[in-house]
Amino acid sequence: MFGSVAVATSLFLSQAKVAAENRTKTYHINKGAENESNRGS
Repeated sequence: MFGSVAVATSLFLSQAKVAAENRTKTYHINKGAENESNRGS
């Protein structure tokens, strides 16, 4: 029982880590696009 909880927890944490990284990546991409359009005008 305890082992499966540990596995579930580590899976959840790695998923959360990936989600946070993707959010950061998307944020930077959006920021970059914003900067590009600002420079263009």
